[in-house]
Amino acid sequence: MIGTLLEKIEAALSPPASRPPDHGEHVLQLAAAVLMVEVMRADHHMAPEEEERLAQLISGRFDLDSEETADLIRLAHGEAREAVSLHGFTRQLTDSLDVAERAHVIELLWELAYADGHVDKYEEHLIRQIAEWMYVPHTAFVRARHRAAGRTPGN
Repeated sequence: MIGTLLEKIEAALSPPASRPPDHGEHVLQLAAAVLMVEVMRADHHMAPEEEERLAQLISGRFDLDSEETADLIRLAHGEAREAVSLHGFTRQLTDSLDVAERAHVIELLWELAYADGHVDKYEEHLIRQIAEWMYVPHTAFVRARHRAAGRTPGN
């Protein structure tokens, strides 16, 4: 079981002839997870609440078990450290998801930003940029923030 998600993602990143039929889903999961990690890193402090919420969001959104979730998070941290730009990740999501699905990704990012009880200005700025790069309408951006804030205790 360990490495199953890693193998799927590596296969998704391999040349087209060797890709399994569901390769796109794993690439999208990794792209979304990298954006989540970047939001956590935006304020230069990754609170334990954020790490816990990241695992919950990834597990719930992508229907992964704990080992697959840990593998995806580890991969996302590595990709985030190596990334020069987030445009490739946002492009993958934009090209594959409709507006409502992209707005849901923005909502997940807001949930992470709220996880430690405080939305830092750098977190907000990054989420705003990602929403623009993914062509999420401003009204959907605002609704996503309000829904995420409503699910966060104390907000």
